[in-house]
Amino acid sequence: MKTNSTNCRLRILLPVLTLLFCSGALTALSEDGNTRSTATWILPGTRSASLTSGDIDYFRFTVTQTGQIAIFSEGFVDVRATLYDEGGNRVDSDDQGGAENNFFLDRQINAGTYFIEVQSGFAINALKTGNYSMTLRTQESAPFITGSSLPGELRPGSADFYRITVGQAGLFETYTTGTTNTGGFVYNEVGTFVGSHDVQGHANFHFVRERFQPGTYLLIVKGGGRYSYSPPASGPYEVFVLRPELAETLTESPMDRILDPLGDVDHFTFVVPEYGSVRFWSTGFTDTRCQLYDSVGGYVSGSANSDSGDGYNFYRAMNLQPGRYYLRVSGESSGNPRGAYQIHLDLPGPEGELRASIIAQISATKRAFKNAKKNGKSAKARNLKKNLGKLTRSLRSL
Repeated sequence: MKTNSTNCRLRILLPVLTLLFCSGALTALSEDGNTRSTATWILPGTRSASLTSGDIDYFRFTVTQTGQIAIFSEGFVDVRATLYDEGGNRVDSDDQGGAENNFFLDRQINAGTYFIEVQSGFAINALKTGNYSMTLRTQESAPFITGSSLPGELRPGSADFYRITVGQAGLFETYTTGTTNTGGFVYNEVGTFVGSHDVQGHANFHFVRERFQPGTYLLIVKGGGRYSYSPPASGPYEVFVLRPELAETLTESPMDRILDPLGDVDHFTFVVPEYGSVRFWSTGFTDTRCQLYDSVGGYVSGSANSDSGDGYNFYRAMNLQPGRYYLRVSGESSGNPRGAYQIHLDLPGPEGELRASIIAQISATKRAFKNAKKNGKSAKARNLKKNLGKLTRSLRSL
């Protein structure tokens, strides 16, 4: 009888407990800690969580060195976040800084343990309970970009962290390509701001810095500020990171290269063995532009050129001192800025002078050949064509 009475009461109570839990009335059943002392330990990455009526979620994490962090939420629930240090002092907070009614909080913090307090936000007529996801990014856990490019994808209100090692002083360049609106932010190894780029009216960021110093840097990619609507821009992109040690060695043999996708840039390097005239130029149907930099990434005055060669190609001849140089090649919008091109280099010395002489003869012979054909002088045109073939073979043998 006592047993039957107890079972009867349990049968009545269980549906009530189920109803209370589903309606969110039992805040004690939240899966994450409700106080700082019971805060859930988290690592960098994304985790799922849930807010019930009147609920507050607490998380804690540790960073071992000073640097940048980003904390942001995603979902359809109106949430806000407050960041506290280990002593319970408020460090920062955000409400609706992310996409829709989500929070986005980023800043530099010192090494230590921190708490994140998540609760319902202040948006009017917004969903206050339900599931959300929270992402923590830290500078010390960011992946390294070891090559020159990496694909990525931004979700609404998110941010991507990348670490970059620069091995020597020189020209540094990072940019994105694609149709996703992005902004780029560069910080040094302790999270101090170095520079950023986010052009209004252009989907991609493009950050260039001369005489960039060696070290480890953080690149943060966010949705850009081109548009004023919410949520911020999102979608796939490709990030490029060009630094001196990755520049391609340029020789006196012509090299075939491609500027692709739109906005792509190529970096080359070459060594001038002795003082004298150096020529560098492009050929092909792509509209190209060049800029020359010295061994530590300083711009060489007067080296920029875009349309002095054939068609939309660049051509530059300069007297240069011995040493290492870096050549930057990009597309220009006067013609087709995207496509294949060929790059050429002539260095000082007898061989370079001979090459320059042969190239000049080829150009003169081509003009004479066109005139001969135009004027109906077929015999002369045949002889000029033979000479052109000999000159071309002589150039290739050098």
